[in-house]
Formats: sequence, C-alpha cells, structure tokens
Amino acid sequence: MRLSAVPLLLAAAALPPAPSVAAPRCEVFVQIEVPGGEDPVNESSVTDSACTASGQLGPAFLIGDGGADYGALHARSEGTFLDGETTNHTTTYTRVEFRDTITLDSPGLAGQIGQIHAAVFLDGFIDVTGSASGSLRVDQLSPSGSSILKLVDCYGGGAVCNGQLPPTFFAESLPIDFNVTFGEPATFAVQLTTIVARNTISTDPGTADVDFGSTATWSGIEEVTVGGNPVPFTVVSESGTDWALPVPEPSPGVLLVVGASVLQLARRPRPLERVSR
Repeated sequence: MRLSAVPLLLAAAALPPAPSVAAPRCEVFVQIEVPGGEDPVNESSVTDSACTASGQLGPAFLIGDGGADYGALHARSEGTFLDGETTNHTTTYTRVEFRDTITLDSPGLAGQIGQIHAAVFLDGFIDVTGSASGSLRVDQLSPSGSSILKLVDCYGGGAVCNGQLPPTFFAESLPIDFNVTFGEPATFAVQLTTIVARNTISTDPGTADVDFGSTATWSGIEEVTVGGNPVPFTVVSESGTDWALPVPEPSPGVLLVVGASVLQLARRPRPLERVSR
C-alpha cells in the first residue's frame, strides 16, 4: 500500500530543528594609547575562522592574526615600541577557539560518569626585547569548568622566560582531561591566546613576537576511564569531527588566509628593526 506524502511532510515539519554547530572562532583586539596624547586606537576583527587587525599610534605598532579550525588553532601577536611614553594598556591579543558538542558511549555505562583523557600539541615561540612583554595562554573549557593549561609571561630586558632567555620555543603536548556522562551530550572547547603588551609606562624601545602560527593541534583521545580503569568507547560530535583521532594539519584555505595576512602586514613599513635571533 502506497503511503500518502502529506502525512510524511507534516511529520517532517513537526521535527525539532537540527542542533547548530558552533563554528571555530577567531578574534583579534588591538589597543594603543599614549598618555596625554591622542585618543586610544582600538581595532578588532572577529570572524568564524580567520582574522587580522593592526594599529599604529605614536611610538607603538601592533599586529595580530590567527585562524581556527576544528582541532587546529593558529595565533600570532607582534608589537614594536619606539622611544616615547606608552602604558600597559598598549596591547594586542589574538584569541582562537574551537568547541564542539560530543556524545560519549560505552556498553552498559549509560548515565555513568567517565573521564576523557586527551591532549593538544603546541608548536611556536615567544621572543621579547626591551620594555615589551609577551604571553601565551591555553584555556580548556569543558563540562567540568574552565582551567588554564598553559600561561607563560615573558618580559624583555634579559628576564628569564619559561626557564631560559628569550626566544623561548615550545614543542610539547598539554593534557586535556574532563568528565562527561555516557549517553548525554557535552560541550567542550579549547582556546589559544597570544598577547603582546608594553610592560609599564616607559620610554625604552622594545619588541615582542608571540608566534603560534605553526600549530596548536588536537592529538586525539588517548583513553576513557571510569574510576581510573580504561573502558571501550565510541564518540560522535555535532561537527562530524572524530575526536578519538588526531586532527590532521589545517585545511589549505585556512593556512592561505592566515599566511596572506602575515605577508601583507609584514610589507608595511616597520618603525624599528627587529632584533636578529
């Protein structure tokens, strides 16, 4: 017997809309201020996957650019400060983020709490001189709450950065651990933020480059445990990403956008020659 199409169409119309997937997010903010001088310059750029912004006022020149994909984050902040007063409000940050809603399942464990153990691999560097400073911050946002995975502040003038003199290079994995309930959707996110700022009111020149434009990538779920014991699992996500596996290198489109931004900004006249490494 052939079914009428009308009831089927009505049933489809009654279905709830599909959940929206949060797109990877990229944001750059630049603020430059000269005390007693011109008004602050504030520039920002926010898009779903790639962003860039720059600002120049008096003795300061700042740029930031980044890109985001599911499991792959790219962020860079750079500043040059010539002689002349600026304050620590002179800053730029690039913040990139991916987030997704996942559902974890394991046979016979529906409704119980499991622990996801994963990692993010970081690859980049921080270099500072003179009166500038640079910072790297990685935040994990999960059903268990927000936690800072890595926060490194590096200052010029010969100060030690992460146990060594700048430039400081990173090539390491950071753990991503959080709790979820088997069979129930849970949203998690990872943010990468690079920051460049003038340390204090100063007339000293300085430069800072916090470059994680190479990669900060998801290394995959290593295991899922209950009470400390590994259990078999499956995981599905709204974005379609298989978070059990390492995320491959970002799509060529994201790299091209970020690379073009860097090249375009690099062609602009620079007020101070960068210190060679």
